Amino acid sequence: MGQTEQQGIPVIAFAGYSGSGKTTLIEALIPCLRRRGLRVAVIKHDAHHFDMDRPGKDSWRFSQAGAEVSVITSPEKTAVVEQRGLPLWEVLSRVRDVDLILVEGYKNEPLTQIGLCRAASGKDFTAPVERFAAVVTDRMDVAAAVPVFSFRDAEAVAAFIETNKSCFTRFDHGALEITAP
Repeated sequence: MGQTEQQGIPVIAFAGYSGSGKTTLIEALIPCLRRRGLRVAVIKHDAHHFDMDRPGKDSWRFSQAGAEVSVITSPEKTAVVEQRGLPLWEVLSRVRDVDLILVEGYKNEPLTQIGLCRAASGKDFTAPVERFAAVVTDRMDVAAAVPVFSFRDAEAVAAFIETNKSCFTRFDHGALEITAP
């Protein structure tokens, strides 16, 4: 068992309202983190209904026939479709062999978070900036005791994550629990 597995996997969440740039930032961060040698997983919480199955595809047909769980796998990838929502700890328990888990959403979970706020959205941060380990924004009026990053500087955010990941929330597979830093 590797060191990451023994101590738990660091988890950092990106919290922001719809339109704040969470997906775009995470998409930019992944290659930056990979260049730093980190194996990365991403979990996205969607507050709206989504559907991975496309009508007519085998997994959709299995779900339509009443399967509670359908799995499609190939030599390159595997997808599991369950006909139920799962609590965060259970989703985390399915992630293995990575050095870091990035979480989009779950803003009310007790996770280390980076807060996002885009001026054009007209919405503020999801919590007071002191709640976050860092913030990413294009607003000029943000004064915070935590690091403040621009949306254009994914490399700096990646460096922050790499440097501080030992202080993040961790998921311990052995205990099946999320632990505070």
